[in-house]
Amino acid sequence: MPIDDSKAGAGKEKTARPIVSPSVAAQIKAAAMTEGVAPEPAIATAGQLPPAGPKFATRPGVERWPVKTGTDADVAKVGKNVIHGKPLEEGIVPTTVEELIRIPRPADMMPPTSEFPAFEDGRKEPVETTIWQLKPTSSPSSRNRTEITIWSYRVRAVKR
Repeated sequence: MPIDDSKAGAGKEKTARPIVSPSVAAQIKAAAMTEGVAPEPAIATAGQLPPAGPKFATRPGVERWPVKTGTDADVAKVGKNVIHGKPLEEGIVPTTVEELIRIPRPADMMPPTSEFPAFEDGRKEPVETTIWQLKPTSSPSSRNRTEITIWSYRVRAVKR
Protein backbone atom coordinates (compact mmCIF):
# COMPACT_ATOMS: atom_id res chain seq x y z
CA MET A 1 0.00 0.00 0.00
CA PRO A 2 1.50 3.40 -0.97
CA ILE A 3 2.51 5.76 1.80
CA ASP A 4 1.07 9.30 1.77
CA ASP A 5 4.13 11.47 1.01
CA SER A 6 2.56 14.46 2.74
CA LYS A 7 3.06 12.66 6.06
CA ALA A 8 6.49 11.23 5.27
CA GLY A 9 9.45 12.95 6.85
CA ALA A 10 13.04 12.04 7.49
CA GLY A 11 13.42 8.36 8.25
CA LYS A 12 9.90 7.42 7.15
CA GLU A 13 9.11 5.12 4.25
CA LYS A 14 8.19 6.80 0.99
CA THR A 15 6.71 5.41 -2.20
CA ALA A 16 9.03 4.53 -5.08
CA ARG A 17 8.86 6.95 -7.99
CA PRO A 18 9.51 6.36 -11.68
CA ILE A 19 12.09 8.15 -13.81
CA VAL A 20 10.39 10.96 -15.79
CA SER A 21 10.51 11.07 -19.59
CA PRO A 22 13.38 12.96 -21.25
CA SER A 23 11.01 15.72 -22.41
CA VAL A 24 9.68 16.31 -18.88
CA ALA A 25 13.23 16.25 -17.49
CA ALA A 26 14.20 18.91 -20.04
CA GLN A 27 11.22 21.10 -19.02
CA ILE A 28 12.11 20.84 -15.32
CA LYS A 29 15.78 21.65 -15.96
CA ALA A 30 14.80 24.65 -18.12
CA ALA A 31 12.46 25.92 -15.38
CA ALA A 32 15.21 25.54 -12.78
CA MET A 33 17.56 27.57 -14.97
CA THR A 34 15.04 30.40 -15.40
CA GLU A 35 14.27 30.59 -11.65
CA GLY A 36 17.86 31.43 -10.90
CA VAL A 37 19.90 34.45 -11.77
CA ALA A 38 23.44 34.47 -12.99
CA PRO A 39 25.54 36.00 -10.23
CA GLU A 40 26.68 39.50 -11.08
CA PRO A 41 30.28 40.31 -10.32
CA ALA A 42 30.43 42.52 -7.27
CA ILE A 43 33.22 44.27 -5.49
CA ALA A 44 32.94 43.66 -1.77
CA THR A 45 34.29 45.93 0.92
CA ALA A 46 36.42 44.53 3.71
CA GLY A 47 33.43 44.56 6.10
CA GLN A 48 31.38 42.39 3.71
CA LEU A 49 33.99 39.67 3.25
CA PRO A 50 33.82 36.45 5.26
CA PRO A 51 36.75 35.69 7.57
CA ALA A 52 39.82 34.38 5.75
CA GLY A 53 40.63 30.70 5.90
CA PRO A 54 38.50 27.58 5.75
CA LYS A 55 35.50 27.13 8.03
CA PHE A 56 35.42 23.72 9.64
CA ALA A 57 32.12 22.33 10.86
CA THR A 58 31.94 19.41 13.23
CA ARG A 59 28.17 19.04 12.88
CA PRO A 60 25.51 20.13 10.40
CA GLY A 61 24.12 23.64 10.59
CA VAL A 62 20.60 24.20 11.85
CA GLU A 63 19.60 26.71 9.19
CA ARG A 64 16.53 25.51 7.31
CA TRP A 65 16.42 22.43 9.53
CA PRO A 66 12.82 21.48 8.58
CA VAL A 67 13.85 21.41 4.88
CA LYS A 68 17.01 19.40 5.60
CA THR A 69 15.07 16.80 7.58
CA GLY A 70 12.00 16.59 5.32
CA THR A 71 9.59 17.98 7.91
CA ASP A 72 8.93 21.31 6.16
CA ALA A 73 5.57 22.56 4.90
CA ASP A 74 6.48 21.81 1.27
CA VAL A 75 7.58 18.18 1.65
CA ALA A 76 4.42 16.95 -0.13
CA LYS A 77 5.50 18.87 -3.25
CA VAL A 78 8.72 16.88 -3.64
CA GLY A 79 8.73 14.78 -6.79
CA LYS A 80 5.35 16.07 -8.01
CA ASN A 81 7.05 18.18 -10.72
CA VAL A 82 4.62 21.07 -11.00
CA ILE A 83 6.03 23.98 -13.00
CA HIS A 84 4.17 27.33 -12.89
CA GLY A 85 0.98 25.55 -11.80
CA LYS A 86 1.17 22.98 -14.60
CA PRO A 87 1.53 19.38 -13.35
CA LEU A 88 4.06 17.33 -15.30
CA GLU A 89 4.95 13.68 -14.72
CA GLU A 90 5.64 12.74 -11.13
CA GLY A 91 8.99 11.13 -10.62
CA ILE A 92 12.75 11.39 -10.54
CA VAL A 93 14.74 13.63 -12.88
CA PRO A 94 18.04 12.18 -14.14
CA THR A 95 20.84 14.76 -14.30
CA THR A 96 24.58 15.20 -14.06
CA VAL A 97 26.74 17.20 -11.69
CA GLU A 98 27.64 19.45 -14.62
CA GLU A 99 23.96 20.25 -15.25
CA LEU A 100 23.24 20.93 -11.57
CA ILE A 101 26.13 23.32 -11.07
CA ARG A 102 24.96 25.36 -14.08
CA ILE A 103 21.65 26.15 -12.33
CA PRO A 104 22.03 29.70 -11.01
CA ARG A 105 21.16 30.49 -7.42
CA PRO A 106 17.68 32.10 -7.15
CA ALA A 107 17.63 35.88 -6.71
CA ASP A 108 15.57 35.58 -3.52
CA MET A 109 18.29 33.34 -2.02
CA MET A 110 21.17 35.75 -2.58
CA PRO A 111 23.77 36.25 -1.25
CA PRO A 112 24.58 32.68 -0.24
CA THR A 113 26.06 33.84 3.07
CA SER A 114 22.68 35.15 4.29
CA GLU A 115 19.71 33.47 5.94
CA PHE A 116 16.35 33.38 4.17
CA PRO A 117 13.37 33.41 6.57
CA ALA A 118 10.90 32.92 3.70
CA PHE A 119 12.49 29.52 3.03
CA GLU A 120 13.08 28.42 6.63
CA ASP A 121 10.07 26.07 6.48
CA GLY A 122 9.58 25.85 2.72
CA ARG A 123 11.36 24.99 -0.50
CA LYS A 124 12.33 26.97 -3.57
CA GLU A 125 10.55 25.50 -6.57
CA PRO A 126 11.50 23.73 -8.78
CA VAL A 127 15.09 23.11 -7.66
CA GLU A 128 14.27 22.00 -4.11
CA THR A 129 11.06 20.14 -4.97
CA THR A 130 12.68 18.03 -7.68
CA ILE A 131 14.14 14.62 -6.90
CA TRP A 132 17.41 14.69 -8.82
CA GLN A 133 19.15 11.44 -9.77
CA LEU A 134 22.84 11.97 -10.39
CA LYS A 135 24.41 9.98 -13.19
CA PRO A 136 27.89 9.19 -11.94
CA THR A 137 30.91 9.64 -14.14
CA SER A 138 34.24 8.10 -13.34
CA SER A 139 37.65 9.68 -13.41
CA PRO A 140 40.94 8.39 -11.99
CA SER A 141 40.70 10.76 -9.02
CA SER A 142 37.10 9.85 -8.16
CA ARG A 143 36.92 6.10 -8.67
CA ASN A 144 36.01 5.18 -5.11
CA ARG A 145 34.09 8.15 -3.77
CA THR A 146 32.79 11.47 -4.99
CA GLU A 147 31.43 14.19 -2.72
CA ILE A 148 29.77 17.40 -3.84
CA THR A 149 27.81 20.12 -2.14
CA ILE A 150 24.68 21.46 -3.82
CA TRP A 151 23.47 24.51 -1.93
CA SER A 152 22.90 23.18 1.57
CA TYR A 153 22.66 19.53 0.58
CA ARG A 154 25.61 17.18 0.75
CA VAL A 155 25.49 14.26 -1.63
CA ARG A 156 27.84 11.30 -1.36
CA ALA A 157 28.17 8.59 -3.97
CA VAL A 158 30.10 5.49 -3.07
CA LYS A 159 31.19 3.00 -5.73
CA ARG A 160 30.30 -0.52 -4.68
